[in-house]
Amino acid sequence: MVCKFEFDKPALQKWIVPAGVTSVSILAHGARGGDGGCHGGGIGAFAAAEAFPVKPGDVLTVLVGQSGQPAPLPRWNNSNGAGGGGGSFVWRGAGPASLQNVMIAAGGGGGAGCEGAPRGGAFGAGGGALNGVGGDRTSGVAGTKGGGGGGGDQYKVGNSPGTGGGGGGGIVGEGFQGAYFALIKGREPDRLAGKGGKSISAGGEGGMGGYAEKSQAESRGEIDAVANSFGGWGGFGGGGGGGGWSDNSLPGNCQGRFAGGGGGGGGYSGGGGGYSKSGGICSKTNHGGGGGGSYTAPDGKNVTMKAGERKYQNGWIWIAYTKP
Repeated sequence: MVCKFEFDKPALQKWIVPAGVTSVSILAHGARGGDGGCHGGGIGAFAAAEAFPVKPGDVLTVLVGQSGQPAPLPRWNNSNGAGGGGGSFVWRGAGPASLQNVMIAAGGGGGAGCEGAPRGGAFGAGGGALNGVGGDRTSGVAGTKGGGGGGGDQYKVGNSPGTGGGGGGGIVGEGFQGAYFALIKGREPDRLAGKGGKSISAGGEGGMGGYAEKSQAESRGEIDAVANSFGGWGGFGGGGGGGGWSDNSLPGNCQGRFAGGGGGGGGYSGGGGGYSKSGGICSKTNHGGGGGGSYTAPDGKNVTMKAGERKYQNGWIWIAYTKP
């Protein structure tokens, strides 16, 4: 018999092992990152293992990953970053996830930017690729050991804000916000940067996309200034938020315009957020986020890990068992 779990809303689901069942097989697929104007989102990873030992009445908690929000409406070739995809997870017990109780994790894909394709969820032989994948170019570093991914770096110049993508959440570590002027004492994190995805142990909420209420260009009344500064939100399952479009430029000068980086995918460890850079032609200067890490617990047998299929946007989980 097979119990199928699909994404319906951002909520944990519980499954109780039926009477007489002493082992289960689990198949999991992570969610895709959000699409952008130049690339599709990174593909979620696929992870499966057989013969996990269980007892009748055991409670397993299921989290099915949600796809990252696509980059919002176009502004100079979709220069907003898309949200990272959420990972899909199963762990033992009705309580929070931990490094000790996770049975399987399938990493979500990174959110798209316009330069450099986003990376899919990580996978590997012999139990998986525990670490996330770094974002494209000199971007947020991959999470490790169940931690969150780093926020996307930003090409720092002048007084422009940071608009990198947020890192994906891991099992126990929250993703980091996209880069900002951290070296300037007392400066607050910039709201245009993507926010990191929450850890799976803290519920796995996706990170908020970067935003601005009004750009400086809009305040000056420029004709081309559109209030389109929102980055895509990260998907449930630890996806990081995409960075928003920033316009701090002087009239007739692209200096100070930044495109938002894509968010990192959630996973066993979170993916890194995408890079953001000012461009001389004000377009195609944002990079994709990295995918989340994948894992199967050592008591699972016949492990399979591979790249997932693009046709799946949200993640899914199957739990298969045989009743006596």
